[in-house]
Amino acid sequence: MVSVIISGIISGALYALTGTGLVLVYRSSRVLNFALGGIGSLAAYTMFTLAQHHVPVGAQIVVAVLVGLIVGTAIDVLLIRPLGRAAPSVLAVATLGTLLIFQGAITTSWGSGSKALQPIGGPGTITIAGVRVTWNDIITVAIALGVIGLVLLLIGRTRHGLAMRAASAGPVTATFLGIDVAASRRLSWAIGGGCGALAAVLILPLTYLSPTNFTGFTLVTFAAVVLGGFTSLSGLLIGSFVFSIALNIIELYLTPALTYSFVFVGVTAILLLRPHGLFGLAERNVAEPNLPIGRPSPLRVLTRQLSTLRRMTNIRPRVASGRQQRRHDAVALIAIAVIVMVVAALGGTTIRYETAAALATYIAVVGLRAVMAESGQLSLGQGGFMAVGAYTSAVLATKAGLPLLATLPVAVVGGAVGGVLVGYLAVRLSGLYLALVTLLFAFAVPELIDYFPSATGGTSGLPMLLPASLGGPLGKLWLCAGLALLASAAFWLLDYGHVGATWRAVRDSEPAAAAVGLRNASVRLGAFVFGAALAGLGGAASVLVVGYVGDTTFSVWLSIYVLVALVGGGAGSLAGCALGAAFITAVPFYTSSSVISPDIIYGVLLVGVFLLSPDGLVGVVTRVGQFARMAAPR
Repeated sequence: MVSVIISGIISGALYALTGTGLVLVYRSSRVLNFALGGIGSLAAYTMFTLAQHHVPVGAQIVVAVLVGLIVGTAIDVLLIRPLGRAAPSVLAVATLGTLLIFQGAITTSWGSGSKALQPIGGPGTITIAGVRVTWNDIITVAIALGVIGLVLLLIGRTRHGLAMRAASAGPVTATFLGIDVAASRRLSWAIGGGCGALAAVLILPLTYLSPTNFTGFTLVTFAAVVLGGFTSLSGLLIGSFVFSIALNIIELYLTPALTYSFVFVGVTAILLLRPHGLFGLAERNVAEPNLPIGRPSPLRVLTRQLSTLRRMTNIRPRVASGRQQRRHDAVALIAIAVIVMVVAALGGTTIRYETAAALATYIAVVGLRAVMAESGQLSLGQGGFMAVGAYTSAVLATKAGLPLLATLPVAVVGGAVGGVLVGYLAVRLSGLYLALVTLLFAFAVPELIDYFPSATGGTSGLPMLLPASLGGPLGKLWLCAGLALLASAAFWLLDYGHVGATWRAVRDSEPAAAAVGLRNASVRLGAFVFGAALAGLGGAASVLVVGYVGDTTFSVWLSIYVLVALVGGGAGSLAGCALGAAFITAVPFYTSSSVISPDIIYGVLLVGVFLLSPDGLVGVVTRVGQFARMAAPR
């Protein structure tokens, strides 16, 4: 038990240091900074490059931390400030785009293989209570706790810390009191990036260096932050040690194969009992008018000028009414059907296969539209529900001998049941806590798949024996087209009827919806379950296309890519869902022989959408069409 506690203290210090970077940014800007994983990875690869040139270790660490400080500041100036007072969910997704850009750039520059970093301490060890501990571990804990202590002093004892706290509670009021809110937030982002960079260079020598390793550690750190509370740095410190020691106990006395699953259950249970974490308190914000804060950044000025230009040239998309949007979605379905028929008649094997895969993904994207765009819930677990549907179909077909097509309705039910179980817990949370719970669910599902190999095939997966009618790309294309049409019709009927009206009412104003007699939790749960059911169908359809299902197919990154498809394509229309699904399907295929990582393209799309085209790719296509009509000779 002593070794478990000592190991938990070492890991807990690293969770606390990483969490400090997350909490600082959240308290100043109300942003879940998913980009911190990319910032730390970039700093660690910088350290690796310096090590190759035999730069002293101390200088390596200093440069890596400077990289974190500079990149954190740049994200605030170039991304967060231009987005102004966008919703916290929008800002969180924007940082996901930044994370993808960083990961893609790292993969392109350094490759995707694992690399080793030298520990910063010496090779010697000492014995503490009968447990041998390396000097590297001691130095790591000392540095981490020392930096956290300095941050606590900055926040609690200095003028800059007072300004940061005031700007967090009420930015407009703080501005009236003479506080430079922009500078305060910039400082928070800089220190947060520096903490992430330092955590990465302390953690990765203990494991290995890869483009996604520190990102995975950062995503798990969110669970420790939730336990401690996003509003308390001291609570974060305690929560990180409790979380780390609990993980060690689980791995020692239960099983290391279900770590994420236990984390998911434990965090969800705690949030239901303590909605703000074990040591966090409800956020106290000053009621303020909706006024601009400080001077806009140069990039924000540019985006405003572009908006003005669109107004002057009359090539902006009009805001569609409910009836118009219904008509637009109907036209989109007709266009999708026409494209499918053209591909079926004229396309080759490759394009038929890619179109079928895009249609399978499209079904899951439509489900996420119901959850996010219509009911206003930020879910990062759509890939998990796709896995539930895919394995429901595959297990019934391979183990129970059911006809493959007969398993599709059961896959829908499987996704819906998963949506009920997760949604019943999730809809009692909101905002960042809902996003984090669904993210932990996406982590847990692949783990559960590997834990039951007799049913799921484990890491080997399950090969599918497809019927003769689906043996070729044409049969798969027609089947996926039919399933996509059914999913679209179901969404269309619900969204533009009474059910959709209740979704949007709860999304727009929960107090107003409750005042007219709506049960907000039930409405949100209904949207969540419907989205999970479509995700289950999309996962099963993807199995039909590929002919194989495995644990790596449904990693947590699939949930992020589906989110890229929804937001990047255009969350407000079925045409946008289709464009987004086609985009994330085509990019890996057409960049497979390129040195450019698909993540760079995904990230640029997300960031570009938020800064320049909030209505996604479908908005770009609309503007191009309008411009072409204006430029055509009359």
